[in-house]
Amino acid sequence: MSNAEKVLAVKKEYGLSWDALGAAVGRSGRMMRKIVRGESKGDSFMPAIEELHRTGKVTHQPPRRRNKAGKVVAVRSKTGMTVPSDTKAEVITTKRTNNRLRIHPTQHLSEGGKIDRIDMPEGKNTKGREKGWAGALSNLRRTSRSQSREDKRVKIRLTGKTSDGQIRSFSVGAKGGYHASDVLSDIRKVHGGSIEAWANSQVEAVYADSNVTIVGIEQTEFSATRSKQIRKQQDLEGTRRGIGKKAWASYL
Repeated sequence: MSNAEKVLAVKKEYGLSWDALGAAVGRSGRMMRKIVRGESKGDSFMPAIEELHRTGKVTHQPPRRRNKAGKVVAVRSKTGMTVPSDTKAEVITTKRTNNRLRIHPTQHLSEGGKIDRIDMPEGKNTKGREKGWAGALSNLRRTSRSQSREDKRVKIRLTGKTSDGQIRSFSVGAKGGYHASDVLSDIRKVHGGSIEAWANSQVEAVYADSNVTIVGIEQTEFSATRSKQIRKQQDLEGTRRGIGKKAWASYL
């Protein structure tokens, strides 16, 4: 399989745009298109492309190009983007190892699914925290915009620091996750446009400690099993969202 074919295979497998594919390997969508057109060999990108194809994420970014002086040539990338560490043995402890903003690269799943993770500082008025919540809201909007053909749902796992100083990780919402547009609607209409206030309301619905400071959010986007037509009919009949706003059942 040629390099161009490998790039096209990954793009098709995960339903990525050119820009999203480029961002996954730390480069631009334009560079990915150049490889496909044969304008660039792209050999240095192939280990990352192959890893993305196998696992849905890139843990080792391609080496950066250097100029004649030996300095790394700057490329455009998302603010706060870092290479993810191994999280297979992740343990939630009483002490955080990092209290800064960290926007992990999007992990791409088959059939167009995505996992986005954001870690943020504890300080309530810090710029990093503000950017973290803005990023989470942007991810929700991206999910909602992608619903032209079928509904999208999102599962959410939050990491929070409780009043006793423990760092806890827990899921909110039903097993089937949330209908993305419902969450955006409630953020706008019920929580004054604040995704943080919405997330706090979901924690309060299931966790006795009301002094939880959320310091991380993981959002998993996937296609809904219920058809869009059925969901619309349920909305017309008023049978889908008939329970309290804080209840998970109100997002079925």
